[in-house]
Amino acid sequence: AKKYNLQTSDFVLGMISSLSYEKNHQAVLKAISGMDKPNLKLLIVGSGYLDKDLRKQVEEMGLSERVVFTGTLSNVTDVLSVVKVFLLPSLSEGLPMALLEAMASGKAVVASNVGEVGNVVEHHVNGLLIKRNNIDELRSAIEFFFENKEKINEYGCAARSKVVAKFSSKIMAQNYCKIYDSMLSSVASMEK
Repeated sequence: AKKYNLQTSDFVLGMISSLSYEKNHQAVLKAISGMDKPNLKLLIVGSGYLDKDLRKQVEEMGLSERVVFTGTLSNVTDVLSVVKVFLLPSLSEGLPMALLEAMASGKAVVASNVGEVGNVVEHHVNGLLIKRNNIDELRSAIEFFFENKEKINEYGCAARSKVVAKFSSKIMAQNYCKIYDSMLSSVASMEK
């Protein structure tokens, strides 16, 4: 927490994704800029073509004290350990690994109901689902967790149970497939 300049009293939101248009960081910035909660902080983890634009927006919106850019991290466990609520306000999505990782580490989630997300995040069970690009719903969802801190652990535990039950073997299988694919492509390139 110290390296991200956070205090133990801070209420930390986290986004882990590429800094790209469809991940919709702008919606989160708009949502938190209207909130009068000085100890609300946002960690933006990742890199991408919107990096400079987002940093500029943060400055222009007067959010420099509340938003921390970490860049790309090889190990997100550190960040997840300080995050209270994981945000995924994407405009479009498949089934993002970052979501599964956050849920597996017991994080409550606020996510857009797009792609496969609604099959994993259950509204008011392990997180909150919001309509795509609805800033008012996003702000309300953040405020819900801010006002009902006991729900964070409850939803986080439910999130972990869901992912462990439903996805652990699937995640392992996907990871093995990635390894095999990379091995096969390197063998194929040697044979040329």
